[in-house]
Amino acid sequence: MTKNQEGTNQNVRIWRRDEFKCAYCDLDMSTSRNSELLVSDHIDPRTKIKYPPGDYGKEHDKEKITACIPCNSYKHGFQPPDDCLTRDEKIQAAREYVRDKREKWFRYFSEINSEKQREDWFKFWQEI
Repeated sequence: MTKNQEGTNQNVRIWRRDEFKCAYCDLDMSTSRNSELLVSDHIDPRTKIKYPPGDYGKEHDKEKITACIPCNSYKHGFQPPDDCLTRDEKIQAAREYVRDKREKWFRYFSEINSEKQREDWFKFWQEI
């Protein structure tokens, strides 16, 4: 089995364990329409994981979680606080971080996209 096949098998195990749902927004990715959004995410950033001697580079299922691509992008490099000791606490901290970041982005996007700006944009594209 190649290294790529091993990674694929591990991802499938993780997705099945998590019932094909994003850990951060609960998006159900079991349908073919949403399956392209499916990724495995590290609970702790890969650079922060402390592997035992001789085990460096091996990724364990417990260190990964199912996420959708948007949430994985929002989480990018988030380090759970030091007081989050359990896996569930780390996931909850990341979930709150992703939710806050998503809300800020949507609020910003809605502010810059006033009705007038949308009309101008629509006219611009009609003229091209």
